[in-house]
Amino acid sequence: YQFNNCDPARVHVPTLVVAGDQDPYAPLRVQSELFTNLGRGADRSWSIIADADHAVHLLDGRERFVNIVKSFVDSARKGLGHA
Repeated sequence: YQFNNCDPARVHVPTLVVAGDQDPYAPLRVQSELFTNLGRGADRSWSIIADADHAVHLLDGRERFVNIVKSFVDSARKGLGHA
C-alpha cells in the first residue's frame, strides 16, 4: 500500500533500487517504472539480481545483495569526500 502511494518524482537523494528478477511482489516492470520516475538531479542506481525473489536479502543471494548495497554506499561516501 505505501509503495503504491510513493511519488518517485519527489525523491531527490541518492537512491538504490534493488530487484530480484523472480520477485512476484515487485515485478521488474514495476521496478522499472519506479526507477524511471525518480526525481532528476540525484544519483540513482538500479541493480537486478538474477535468480532472486523478494527476500534475496534473507536467502542465498544475501551476499550479492550486501555487495550491491555496500558498493552504492561506498560510492556515495566518495562523492561526499569521505574515504
